[in-house]
Amino acid sequence: FKNQMVSAYNHSIHDDPLVRAYLALAMGVTRDEFYSDALSIGLDDENRESRLAAVQAIGLVGTKTALPKLQEILEKSQFTDERLATTISMGMIGDKNSIPLLQKLLEDEEPNIQWDAAIALAKMGDTSGAFIIANLLDRDYLDAFPEVDEAEKNQAIMVAIEIASMIKAKGLEPKLVTLAESDGNLKIRNAAMQTLESAYKRTI
Repeated sequence: FKNQMVSAYNHSIHDDPLVRAYLALAMGVTRDEFYSDALSIGLDDENRESRLAAVQAIGLVGTKTALPKLQEILEKSQFTDERLATTISMGMIGDKNSIPLLQKLLEDEEPNIQWDAAIALAKMGDTSGAFIIANLLDRDYLDAFPEVDEAEKNQAIMVAIEIASMIKAKGLEPKLVTLAESDGNLKIRNAAMQTLESAYKRTI
């Protein structure tokens, strides 16, 4: 079955790009490195949709050998969605060789890219993006982005709480206390309380 999937993907270069994109994502969700070589070829697709799917699938599969190509896409692409997907994939791959580029992305003009670069770095044990994680724990900061809806804000805060339990950097604890004491979302309050107790030895 695996070989059939790769064969179908290889032949799909001549078909509808959406079919190729679907096949790339189908390989990605298996998280099987068997598909790494085929997906790496997809990073050079001319069609943007199928290339984006290959970027996302490469992250899911965790293909470290694709890092140079991902870095090239990040530096050359004019498309925010493609650069964001590449940032997320680099974080999922988790290779420490990508830390310098991710640190550079902390100053990217696109906030979403800053956020995901900070999350990726934190998961690799690098705290240089802690100030951004602190921002993501701050509802007032997130409210400054009208394009981010309430569900997305809550999701961002939950991810930031999880990251705060990993890196325990300066400036995160006061933000967690504010969430634990007064956030309007009970799920977020509970998560902040649990992180304060387990990671910071503080009970609210």
